[in-house]
Amino acid sequence: MLHIRCHSIATHHNYIRVCFIKLCFALASLLSTPATMARPPVEVYGQLPLTRSMSISPGSQYLGYLSRRKDGNEVAIIFDRKEERMVAGVGTRDIKARSIAFAGENYAILQASDTTSLLGFRGKFEFSAAFSLDFKNRKI
Repeated sequence: MLHIRCHSIATHHNYIRVCFIKLCFALASLLSTPATMARPPVEVYGQLPLTRSMSISPGSQYLGYLSRRKDGNEVAIIFDRKEERMVAGVGTRDIKARSIAFAGENYAILQASDTTSLLGFRGKFEFSAAFSLDFKNRKI
């Protein structure tokens, strides 16, 4: 019985020793990192994503998404996954494109809005609309 107790105490001491060594390595790695990490510039936090509102067609052949170009203008793009090429693109510079979705394999719905005012009403409001894109026949 005494032998078993000594063995368990020795095992316990080894466990504590291993934990202490791991703790020392962890502290050493923390202390070796520089105190001042490089922070990203403030402008990075305000940047819009280059690609957003991704949607896939019911048959999974087409992807629709809104893409911001380098000049800041946004484009609605329909991409054919099988042929690996863009099959349609519509500029959305004059409207605020909100989302794109599919209504079958040949049609995409582009939801957009514009801040406007109406004669007879006070203030401005967000006017929303949806456009049907027949990308097979290249019609809006």
